[in-house]
Amino acid sequence: MRTQKGFTLVELLVVIAIIGLLISLLIPALGHARDQAKAVACLSNLRQLGMAMKMYAEEYEDQVPRDADHVNWILVFRPYLGWSARVEDYQELEVYNCPKYPLMEQTVDYVINAWTFADRNKREGEEAGGATKLSVFERPDSTIYLADSEDGAWRPILRNADDLRSGAADSLDIYRTSHLPSAPDGVRRVARERHREGCNCLYVDGHVDYMRAKDITEQMWRDKF
Repeated sequence: MRTQKGFTLVELLVVIAIIGLLISLLIPALGHARDQAKAVACLSNLRQLGMAMKMYAEEYEDQVPRDADHVNWILVFRPYLGWSARVEDYQELEVYNCPKYPLMEQTVDYVINAWTFADRNKREGEEAGGATKLSVFERPDSTIYLADSEDGAWRPILRNADDLRSGAADSLDIYRTSHLPSAPDGVRRVARERHREGCNCLYVDGHVDYMRAKDITEQMWRDKF
C-alpha cells in the first residue's frame, strides 16, 4: 500500500510565515504605486487646466483669471475643457479633482494665484480682482498659477455653481503668506502633504511640476519681482 505524504505542521507554519512576509513586503509597494498613479493623474489634470488657461487668454486679450469672485476660473475654463453642457455644470468634470483629495464631496481641489503686487519693491501684496495680462508675470516659468488645495474641516464644501456664487469659493484664492504650506492648520490653503511631502503645481507658462512644501515660498506667487 502507498502512503500519502503531506505537509507537517512545522512545514505548514513555515509556508504561512513566508506568505505573510511576502504580503507585508508587497502591500507597501502596491500602496506606493497607487499613490504614484494618483499623483500622475493630478499632474495630468493640472496640465489640462493649463491648456484651458492658455486658450482662454488667446480669446480674451491675453488675460487670465486671478480669483474666484470676479472672474471665476472654474466656470470660465469649462468651455475649453471639451464640455458642451452648460458652463454651470462644472462639477461633472473630473479635471477639477485631485484623485488623492480625501473628501469626494469636494468638487474643486485646486487653489489659484490671486496674489498681486503693486510693483517689485512691495513686500506685501493684495488680492487681485478680475483678470491679469500674462505679460504682467515677469517670471512665468517660475510663478505658480494653480496648486493642490489643503483639506480640513475649515474648508467650505463646494458642490455646485450656487456654492461658488455664495462666496465660499474665496477659499480657493492664494494672496497672503498664511495661505502657504508653511502656515498652521486652519488658515493654510496650499496642501502641505497631498503628494508625499508637497503638492503638484501648474505654472503660468503652462508646465506642471511637483514641489516640496518647504520649498514653496511667497516668491513663487509674485507677479512682479
